[in-house]
Amino acid sequence: MSDPDEVRRLRERVAQLEAELAAGQHSATREPAGRRESWRTVVSAVLITLACLLAPLSATAVWASRQVSVPRG
Repeated sequence: MSDPDEVRRLRERVAQLEAELAAGQHSATREPAGRRESWRTVVSAVLITLACLLAPLSATAVWASRQVSVPRG
């Protein structure tokens, strides 16, 4: 079912990745961004909330404009 050479290569790759992880060379061992992520979250939440509030307002403004405007023609 499995090729013995493929199994050997995969085991060597796992050993190599485990060695890199133990040595601290792997990208997963880096410190998380921390504070940089929190301001992005706040800005995203504010912009999404603003968009949700302004979308119905714009639809109401278009409707009101069409109701008030005088037909010309």
